[in-house]
Amino acid sequence: MGYGEVGSNGSVHWKIGYDDGANAPADHSDYDTRKWEEIGKGKDHDGSFRVTARFKTPKAAQDALTAAQQQLKATGGSVVVLDVGKRPKKTEAGPTYLWELRIDW
Repeated sequence: MGYGEVGSNGSVHWKIGYDDGANAPADHSDYDTRKWEEIGKGKDHDGSFRVTARFKTPKAAQDALTAAQQQLKATGGSVVVLDVGKRPKKTEAGPTYLWELRIDW
């Protein structure tokens, strides 16, 4: 199993890590040379990251939004967590527009 993180620290940084133990692949991290001030610039989300979550049905999307709203009310926090279902397994990766999650900068 693994995880990925994207954030801003002077530019756009990302990290993919694995927590499968000794047999796991090495973690990967890198950064984009894009300056912090340019994140989202030229798109319709200047100054922010945009996360797009793709769901199998409109109801699944609405259920995820409802759960996120309930979490915010319960914790009084400012973090939104969406559980996004996996798409059917394919033999090829497919185009990025079919990915379940996309962070756009």
